[in-house]
Amino acid sequence: LLDRRSVTLGGPTAVATDISLLANLSRRHAEIVRDDSGHVLVAHGTVHVDDRLVADRINLSHGNTIRLGASVELVFGRPTALSATASLEFASDHRPALSVDGLVLVEQTCLLGPGADCHVHCPDWPDTVLLIRRDRQWFTRSVLPLEIDGRPARGETPLDDGGTVTGETFRFRIESWTPDTC
Repeated sequence: LLDRRSVTLGGPTAVATDISLLANLSRRHAEIVRDDSGHVLVAHGTVHVDDRLVADRINLSHGNTIRLGASVELVFGRPTALSATASLEFASDHRPALSVDGLVLVEQTCLLGPGADCHVHCPDWPDTVLLIRRDRQWFTRSVLPLEIDGRPARGETPLDDGGTVTGETFRFRIESWTPDTC
């Protein structure tokens, strides 16, 4: 979960890159910027969106396939118009140094659950869990009975760094992320 307005993508030796991918890319190959109209991809290296070369920048839409360089493929998702949060799923085998399947570009809220409008699709969950980012603090809310670090969660409940959220059939953990780790 990334809660910044701009995220840079680049190759594995990219000190100034937020997400360093294990691929043959320039150190600041592309940048995704969230603005008032949505998300814009800014190309600094060779970038294609839906097989069209991006000369400078392009507005991203739900379902766009982004190709960085010759072979890194990502799929951009923004499953609901009610939230500016978006996701990047890895369609090729290229990953950051830490193994992840995707990134969530959070703008205040993130939905986890079985619905098509969820940013993180969890098909076996009985209902949705809402994560809220406010004043550099995470909160969680759901109609499901939840525990946070073994304590019952009621209503909108703060979630500390490293906190574990447990439902009847699922569990997840929120951990701090820094550019050095990806």
